[in-house]
Amino acid sequence: MELGNMMLGLIKAFDGGAFYHDVRGIHAFDQLEEAEEKRVYEAGQIELIMNTPHPTQEQRAQLKRYLLEKLDSTVMDVTLLAAGAEQFGLTIMDLFEERMGEYEQKCYMRKEQS
Repeated sequence: MELGNMMLGLIKAFDGGAFYHDVRGIHAFDQLEEAEEKRVYEAGQIELIMNTPHPTQEQRAQLKRYLLEKLDSTVMDVTLLAAGAEQFGLTIMDLFEERMGEYEQKCYMRKEQS
C-alpha cells in the first residue's frame, strides 16, 4: 500500500503509534489537528496572504506553515475516513463512488464521458 501511495502520489493514512487506531482515538486527534490548522490560519492572516499578489518572504513562510498544518489535518481526515469506512466493510473509494452523483450534480466533479 505504501509503495502504491508513493507511485501514484496519493495521501497515505497515519499509521504510527501516537494514538489508538480506532474511530474514537482517531477522532480525538482529528479534532486536535483541525484546531491547530484553524489557529495557524487565523494567527497568520492566511486569507489576506492568499489574496496578496506579491507576498513577502515572511508571508510565504506563514503560508507554507499553514499549508503544512492543513496537510496534517487532511491526512488525519483520511485516516478517520479509512477507519470509519472499515467498520462497515467499505473503503474510502466505496464512499467516494457512492457520493460521486452528488458531486457531479453540484458541479464539484465533471461527469465522466462514456
